[in-house]
Amino acid sequence: MRQLVVFIIFIGLSAAIECWREQRDSEKTTHTKDKTKVQCPGCNYCVKFVLTGSIRGTIWDCGCEEQNDLGTCTREGHESDSSVDPNTGLVTTLDWYCCAKNKCNSTGAARPKWALVLLAILSVFMGKFL
Repeated sequence: MRQLVVFIIFIGLSAAIECWREQRDSEKTTHTKDKTKVQCPGCNYCVKFVLTGSIRGTIWDCGCEEQNDLGTCTREGHESDSSVDPNTGLVTTLDWYCCAKNKCNSTGAARPKWALVLLAILSVFMGKFL
């Protein structure tokens, strides 16, 4: 019986997505040495939040509301929302980037490598003419 419980716990942990967790009080979107890997049980997404405007910061975390206070990812991609501080009239924009792979909320994870794209295009053309 004890082995079954250990096995079930192991399966549950291995099924959880693994994300980066860190918070920076600036718009810099690169990690520092303080970043940590965290398991996000019951969550299918990692997220990176970028705050710009009157409040600035970058937060990497699990993409579920139980693990962070800013919002829940329901699909992969980018979303944005803005609000105005009624006291100052200053605008803060919150951009969040949701992804569904282990540690995918790193810097530049979704950016294409242009040299590889160019190489792929050239190889297609070269294949047609040779």
